[in-house]
Parts: sequence; C-alpha cells; structure tokens
Amino acid sequence: MFGLSCKKEFNYCLQNTTFYERYEHLRDLRGYNNYQVARLCDFGNSSVYDWQQRTTCPKVFQVLKLAIKLQGSLDYLFGISELI
Repeated sequence: MFGLSCKKEFNYCLQNTTFYERYEHLRDLRGYNNYQVARLCDFGNSSVYDWQQRTTCPKVFQVLKLAIKLQGSLDYLFGISELI
C-alpha cells in the first residue's frame, strides 16, 4: 500500500509503531473493541483480526472509514502525524 510492503506493516513513518498499534490506540480512546469497530464500519471480523496478525493490510477505503467512524486523522493512522 502506497509503495510499502504489507509485510513491513507501514514501517516508514515518523512514529515507530505499526498501523495496527495506531488503530488500536484510536479504537481504545473511543471505547470500542474490534468486534464493535468491525460492525460500525461494516467490515468482516476477520479483516481486523488479519491486520492484527499482519497477514493483510487494510484497503484504502477501510482506512478512510476507520478515520471517519473513529474521528481520527488519516495522517495519524498512516503514522505521518502524532495528532489524532
């Protein structure tokens, strides 16, 4: 995604965290669990689990939906900014 290998899990970022760690932090701030986020965003439960296991990367539309539903920025989710 965006020229980065899925296996590297978006390691090219200002923060030294993975996409899943940033998503998890935002999710916890909003008081949701993975099941609730999957339902809120109309994703399959396995999608979020696969991100956690790093077997797949989220699609662009999924990251956009997460940012909207969890009221966070794309820059934060992609690791470009520390501002949520």
